[in-house]
Amino acid sequence: YMVDKSDISIEEVDNLLTLGKPTTNIVAYIAWLSTAGVYAIGLFGMMQAIRGNIDLINAIMPIVAGFLAATYPILVIFSILVFLVAIIGSLLLLYLVRKAAKVALYLVLFAMPIILIIMGAFLVILGLVYGLVSVITGVLFFVLFFIYRKRLELTARAMQLSAQAVLDEKGAILASFISALFGMITFVFLIFGSIYVGDTVYAYTQDQNYSLIASGVVFFLGSWSVSFVSYLMYGTIVGIVHDWYRSPQIDVASFGKGLKRALRVQGGIALYALLMVTLRFIVEYLKGRARRSKSIVDAVAAAVAEVVESIVQFITIYAVPAMVIRRTGFKEGVKDSWSKLKELFIETLAGSFGFGYVMAIFAFIMILFYGGVGYFIGVYVLHPFIVGLYVVNFSSTVTGIVSAIGFVVIGLIPTILIFNTLSVAFTTILYEFGLDIEFAKRGIILPKRLPSDIEESFKKVLAEKGVII
Repeated sequence: YMVDKSDISIEEVDNLLTLGKPTTNIVAYIAWLSTAGVYAIGLFGMMQAIRGNIDLINAIMPIVAGFLAATYPILVIFSILVFLVAIIGSLLLLYLVRKAAKVALYLVLFAMPIILIIMGAFLVILGLVYGLVSVITGVLFFVLFFIYRKRLELTARAMQLSAQAVLDEKGAILASFISALFGMITFVFLIFGSIYVGDTVYAYTQDQNYSLIASGVVFFLGSWSVSFVSYLMYGTIVGIVHDWYRSPQIDVASFGKGLKRALRVQGGIALYALLMVTLRFIVEYLKGRARRSKSIVDAVAAAVAEVVESIVQFITIYAVPAMVIRRTGFKEGVKDSWSKLKELFIETLAGSFGFGYVMAIFAFIMILFYGGVGYFIGVYVLHPFIVGLYVVNFSSTVTGIVSAIGFVVIGLIPTILIFNTLSVAFTTILYEFGLDIEFAKRGIILPKRLPSDIEESFKKVLAEKGVII
């Protein structure tokens, strides 16, 4: 017997989904203080570096100013054109993913076993018996592909749905942009800050080890800050997509509301970021030690640590969505992530493996788009302008090639932002599917924004789990 709650408000949905209590915000406050400290130390270190190189800066500035003055018109025109083309390209990318992600994922998952079988057969022909392992693996993947085709179809449609969510809610892209911008700025301050602290400690102690430790502490705290804000923006996207998905009748999603959801559980997010950064530092430390010592034991330890990190990332893949959507803490978020992973193991595995390859296909299309448009603009727009403004002796083809390279390099920046946003939206959609399964097993139908064909696919997956709607 099912209770249909598909018409309840987003507030009622949130109350229904609430699980436990959020982690104390003390950890987040420490992360914010660490961020402020890194910026303060980094700014001071930057000022010291400028003072120590004032003669070099004074020598370089006239050269830079002269170059900008000479190229100002062409730089302005190029920037405006790239900006306009990047906007068009971003929208094109989202429409491509919305329309063709299913075909791309099927292509990736279908091509992989074929490649394995062909490679294995070639090795067998060469007399290498272990090629049979590749053939058997390829055949096994083929069998699994057809056994789980309904669930793979749901995974592919979740990718398409994530693109629709981002198209409808552009605030999700803003969150990715803020995350990237904060990361770049913080990294600059972090470099200057860690160098300054290391030099200062060495000046007082004359001990290289103490200097390295002090620099390492600053770098660790800065990395935690970057990771914390990154996951906070991740949580903001989760909140936006959740409001979009769970309120199909009224559009209540916004960047501000998504950020508010993330800040409400920032303590758990800060703790999760600390865990991920600690694991990464342990891995990098062990890999560095293995490179220096050339020891097999150290190499194995580094490899084991990297595997552990990957396993933790996979198990906690839904931890941030769980914390943000269910207004819960770090511990409950990790537990719920494990629960949803067991329900959606095939979808999560296929998504984790296939998402990068699917996006690589679309990235290749975008490279062709930006390169083609950049070449056309270079030949027919920029070159005539340059010839009219400057005395040049190179052909329009050279201008077109340089313009194409510039468009590709700059155009890939918004493309990467789109991919990062889609990745979070896709993970959130899968987690929402997990919530639908959880509550369907309880006999409750939650409101959801699903096209009719996806809903039919979802019902088939539920039927496989013994739940009939």
